[in-house]
Amino acid sequence: MRELDFMPNWYHAQRQRRQRRGRHYLLFGLVAALLAGWSFVLEHSVSTLQADNRQVQAALEESRQTMQDALELEILIEVLGKQAETLDVLTPRTPVSAVLAELSHCVEQRMVLSGIALKLEPIEGADAVAPSSPQAVRVGAARTQSPSPLPEAPRKMRITLTGIADSGAAVARLIDQLEKSPYFGAVLPGFSRTKELTGNTVTEFEIVCTVADYTIARQ
Repeated sequence: MRELDFMPNWYHAQRQRRQRRGRHYLLFGLVAALLAGWSFVLEHSVSTLQADNRQVQAALEESRQTMQDALELEILIEVLGKQAETLDVLTPRTPVSAVLAELSHCVEQRMVLSGIALKLEPIEGADAVAPSSPQAVRVGAARTQSPSPLPEAPRKMRITLTGIADSGAAVARLIDQLEKSPYFGAVLPGFSRTKELTGNTVTEFEIVCTVADYTIARQ
C-alpha cells in the first residue's frame, strides 16, 4: 500500500533546513567547546611555562650571585694572604719585648740608658730566607723578578745603645754581658768618653750590636 504525502514541498524543504541548522549549531557548539577547552589547556600550559621560566631565572640569578660571592671571597682571601705575607716579612723574628727584657738583664744598676734605637736593615750578602728554617739565611739564592715594595733580602735588627755609667769598667762589663748573651751578636763599642755630670765624673758610651736570631747558610 502506497503512503501518500499531502505535505507541500516547501514544508519538507523548511524542515530539512531546520535540521541542517540544528546540526550546524551542534557542530559549532562542539567546535566552540573544543576551542574553549584547548584555550584553557594552552593558558594553563603557558602559565606553567612562565612559572618554570621564573624558577629557572631565579635559579640562574642565585647561581650568578653565588659565583659573584665566591669570586669576591677568593679576591679577599688573596688580599688577606698578601697582607699576611707582608706582615710576616715586616715582623721581626724576635719580639721586641724579648729583646728589651734581655737588655734589662744585662744592664747594671749603676748605669742609665738614655737611648735604645732599633733598626731593621738588610743582611749583607743574603738574598732569600731558607725554606727549611726561618732563622737560616741563604747567600747567593735567586731573586724574584717581579717588583715588590717589600725588602728583597732578609733583614736583621740592629740595636744602638747610648747611656752613661759610673765608670769605664761598667761599660766593659756591659759589652761582656752582651757578648755572652745568646740574644745578641756582633757587639761593637761605638764610643766611650768621660764627662762631668752634676759634679761627678761619668762615662758616656755607645754600643752597637745585632739580634742573633739568624744564621748564614752559604751555597
